[in-house]
Amino acid sequence: MFYPERDALRREQRKLIPVNIVVALLSLVAAFSILLLPLLRIEIDDLSALMADGSSVDVEQENSPADMLDGLEVTFSLSGMDFAQLGFSDSPDDVLLGRVGEAFSALSGELASRVLLTMAAGSSDAVTETSAQSVIDALATLESAQDDAEVDAAISSLADILGQYAGGNDGWDAGQVQTHLRELYDDTVAETGGSFSAEAFICVQISSANAEEGGTGEIYTSFAQLLANMETDAESLESSLPENALLYAGAAVLFFAAVWAVLFLFAFFHLFAKNKRFTMWYVKLFGAFPCLIFGVAPLIAGQFIQDASAAAVFGMMSSLSWISGACYVLLWLVSVFWAFPIKRKIRKLNRQLSNQ
Repeated sequence: MFYPERDALRREQRKLIPVNIVVALLSLVAAFSILLLPLLRIEIDDLSALMADGSSVDVEQENSPADMLDGLEVTFSLSGMDFAQLGFSDSPDDVLLGRVGEAFSALSGELASRVLLTMAAGSSDAVTETSAQSVIDALATLESAQDDAEVDAAISSLADILGQYAGGNDGWDAGQVQTHLRELYDDTVAETGGSFSAEAFICVQISSANAEEGGTGEIYTSFAQLLANMETDAESLESSLPENALLYAGAAVLFFAAVWAVLFLFAFFHLFAKNKRFTMWYVKLFGAFPCLIFGVAPLIAGQFIQDASAAAVFGMMSSLSWISGACYVLLWLVSVFWAFPIKRKIRKLNRQLSNQ
């Protein structure tokens, strides 16, 4: 017996194919944004101000470390995977310091140029955007040098550039500076096993200075290693938070990503199933939380909190969790205005067929 409702039912089921494709794409984008993109990003626009607030260094002293960091910007971020590592790691401080080290690694050329320019001119006043960029370019040439001849040429060029800003330095000797730069280069290459980078150059010099002042004597070639092994009186990250807070945070982030991943699997596999309908209530219930926690909450807290320093910290925060938030809103729109009318027709046709 021919039932026109069966043909109508098959047509309605086929209409769900593009719906499922869109839902699968939204789910995939949301899950990967939660896991891989910054859920929490702190943008510090002046490292010298941060040092002045939280360091025992005499920032009024001429050419102090804080002086050389004036106006230097750094961005530190944590993705969902970073939160998971913090939560399930036995050493969350090492994980956090590793991320901070990666942020400073991006500033290696700028930091090295400021140190060298201050050394050449005898004052941090020589550090301008133009002068720093010229030294950064010279350091990049030195990093790419392939043999001794290219190394010597790059060091000679770097010494010449520094010499342009050494007018106020009566003790400047171009030949001695070139020799000293070669020694610094050789020391860095020896510690790294044959390569040179601005990051390794800075870290080797800091490590060597610490060793001379009675430190551990270990030489580090990256900011991540250097920061993880610095002696500090600061309270550990784990002890400064409520018990198991990091574990709960890491588990929550993985859960939020997992609900989107589950929705992707349902949407994808139902493309090939006879019944292409599936539920998505779990994402509708939990899918907005990453955006609310990491995007909306800091924004609101920054507006209403009274403490000036805390408000400043919230003002530095941003997040890419809005991507999953946008996917969440789009999912509701697809569900209400596209999927639901089709599913309602399918349910109606199924009832008609069951009554025949």
